[in-house]
Amino acid sequence: MKLTELTSKIVSYELGELEVNEVIDMFSELVKSGMVMRLQGCYGRTAVHLMEAGYLDWDGEVLNYLEQ
Repeated sequence: MKLTELTSKIVSYELGELEVNEVIDMFSELVKSGMVMRLQGCYGRTAVHLMEAGYLDWDGEVLNYLEQ
């Protein structure tokens, strides 16, 4: 994902416009790119929460999506 696309996703996330599985995908990209550690602490904490909940692995790969 290009940086401009990821930035757009972050803005949509901040505005509450993303569906849950889009949030999982966005955090996957943030972890894979290493960008998650350069953002506000809440992004890192949310990424760890998604990992501990079994949605992402520690490399950022998606393991599960929320059933809708």
